[in-house]
Amino acid sequence: MAGREDISASGQGSSAAAGGPGADGEGLPLAHVRSTPWRGWIWSVPLAAIILVGFLILRTWVLAGPVVHVTFADASGLNPRGTGVFCRGVQVGQLERVALTDHGKQVVATLSMDGSAVPFLRQGTRFFIQQPDLLAGNLAGLISGPTIVMLPGKGPPSRRFRGLLHAPSLTPSGPGKIVELTVRRLGSLQRGAPVLYHGLTTGNVLGWSYDPHHNLIDLRVFIRKPFDQRITPHTRFWRVGGLGLKTLAGGMHFAVPPLGILLTGGIAFAQFHSDLGPGTGLPKLYPSRSAARYADLSQGVRFVAMFRGSAGYLRPGAPVLFHGWRVGEVQSATFRYSRKLRGMSTSATLVLAPQRFGLSGKKNNPAHLSALISRLVSRGLRAHITQSNLILGGHVVSLSVTGRRTSVKMASIGGLPVLPTSRGASLGAILASINHIAAKINAIPIQKIGNNVEHLSAGAASLANSRRIRHIIAHLDRTLANIQAMTTHSRGHVAATVIEIQRAASQAAQLMETMRHIAGGSYASQQSVRGLIAELTRMARAIRSLANYLDAHPNALLMGRPK
Repeated sequence: MAGREDISASGQGSSAAAGGPGADGEGLPLAHVRSTPWRGWIWSVPLAAIILVGFLILRTWVLAGPVVHVTFADASGLNPRGTGVFCRGVQVGQLERVALTDHGKQVVATLSMDGSAVPFLRQGTRFFIQQPDLLAGNLAGLISGPTIVMLPGKGPPSRRFRGLLHAPSLTPSGPGKIVELTVRRLGSLQRGAPVLYHGLTTGNVLGWSYDPHHNLIDLRVFIRKPFDQRITPHTRFWRVGGLGLKTLAGGMHFAVPPLGILLTGGIAFAQFHSDLGPGTGLPKLYPSRSAARYADLSQGVRFVAMFRGSAGYLRPGAPVLFHGWRVGEVQSATFRYSRKLRGMSTSATLVLAPQRFGLSGKKNNPAHLSALISRLVSRGLRAHITQSNLILGGHVVSLSVTGRRTSVKMASIGGLPVLPTSRGASLGAILASINHIAAKINAIPIQKIGNNVEHLSAGAASLANSRRIRHIIAHLDRTLANIQAMTTHSRGHVAATVIEIQRAASQAAQLMETMRHIAGGSYASQQSVRGLIAELTRMARAIRSLANYLDAHPNALLMGRPK
């Protein structure tokens, strides 16, 4: 303070010396010191920063969730500080680090969870890695990578879990009914794929499991209310989602499903009037609506049909048609050598449904169907292979009745009746017939026949131009002229000769009548036999004389007896 006072004094002296106001006697300026009310408040800024940091640290320490450890069989692309933990679409944690276990066969993922996830960290909670999938519509995952999904469960609190590499079965999202289906091939079906009824989304696919005993896949499908009331013994399920191309009478029909179903697949169901009979297990997921509609055909009566040669690609499940109606299907088809046909043949096992032939009630049984088919065979029933469409259609088996009664009876192979067959009008049969006709045409010696025809033509031309033929033709011409002249000259005499012959025939008829009368008459009539014999003798002489004259003059028949 002393220094400050000295400075002030010197300043005041300078000001005074200058002779200005506020100057001391020496003319030096004087400094004026004032006190401010903001003295010491400058320290409030760092103090506020320290308080804020402490609050954040306290809040983080109080609100921070626990750290859990999840053991996975494989890291599968997990990225520390980049992979989040989600529960029902909400992020509830973050992956901190990934490390191998001591034996190196598994990995342990350390997850930093939010405080909101603490009530759900129980022993029944499951964690799984969800990989990005374009077919499932998860486009964002292609950029961010895989995520860890938490499914809350029940049980005592826990901080260590065993994770899954794939999503487990989903849980129903509300009241409804769970239906289990069987399928041999999963295809493009995804968890969560929609289940449709008349185009409406009525549920989803919960998940599946593999049945090693039957080599089948068991699907779990959830149907929510009120659509679960449509699940009856007549309900059938089939796949949807693929591109469809059908050939109809009016042309081709191309079906394109919605993009979501095209990517994830889907299932549809409906009721059909035909009954499948008593169930033998879980309902079946059919590959198409047509297969579901005609599912009852597989429970009919089996027959065997032997087709000569190759029948093309006759697949199991191909329809059997009778007058255009589907009455059965092909159960199996094999290509083998047939001793009866003495060549290669296609043996097909056909299944025909009795109800498709109008047999119902007590007649809906194999015995009545076999009797009906036997009667149709006696009327000309034949099986042949055709194509539903000549170019694009598949092979089908058609049954047709010719209407001609035959004595053919159905034989039996392996206890199954054999249907008689004939060649159909399929593209393969047409090509085979064309090839057969072409082979026969090729076997004809056309060149040799042409050479022979050429030689015959040359010989005929040479013969026609020869002198002898011309002489013969001239002689025939003269002969015809003579015959014509003779006929013209004798035209008047022929009528008289014919009249004489008719008179002789009439007399002979009278003579025969007289002889018949004599042979059947009385004794008196028979006394004139000697006279009759004399008359016959004279008549015979006259006939002999006429014959001798005609023998000497045969032209009398045409020209008559000269006068």
